[in-house]
Amino acid sequence: MIDKLREATKELHENIEKKNLAYLIINHKIKIDEYKLLLLQNYVAYAITELQISNYIDIKNTLKSELLLEDLSALEINEDVIQKNILKFENLFTLNNTIESLGAKYVVDGSALGGVFIAKNIPLCKNLQELPKPIFFSGDRDQVKQWNSFSKTLKKDYSLEEENLAINKAKETFIFFSKVFSEVSL
Repeated sequence: MIDKLREATKELHENIEKKNLAYLIINHKIKIDEYKLLLLQNYVAYAITELQISNYIDIKNTLKSELLLEDLSALEINEDVIQKNILKFENLFTLNNTIESLGAKYVVDGSALGGVFIAKNIPLCKNLQELPKPIFFSGDRDQVKQWNSFSKTLKKDYSLEEENLAINKAKETFIFFSKVFSEVSL
């Protein structure tokens, strides 16, 4: 199923990468406010999707939203701002079963893989050098291990109906992330 997920979501994946502020890290041009917004966008997207995924899959030890929340706290992002954004989006994403959760987790874990690459570029961003050491974008290779473990789950045999359910939810998750990334504000 992993290859089918990758192929079916390729265009959505590419489109969201074009809109994401992370490209400013890769280009070493990100400003502090843009970095804070990027962290907040990711926090809102991950917190909401991880909460839904956790209803069907045990992910307690791998919550990316907790790492992002630590970063937001270290950067003194107002809790009211965080909660306002969560409330705006929390009812826009739901999961109904384990198979849909696999589709959503494909997006969540896959996007976190990009964080390993992004982390390598943060020290090269002169505007971020005075900030506390990042926790989410730490470059921790555990994200790669988590992805490798999860991808084995996706290599099992699934029915065509299950594959379609997971693919549709992965697409919906990318669309949800895109909405969050374009509408979250500091």
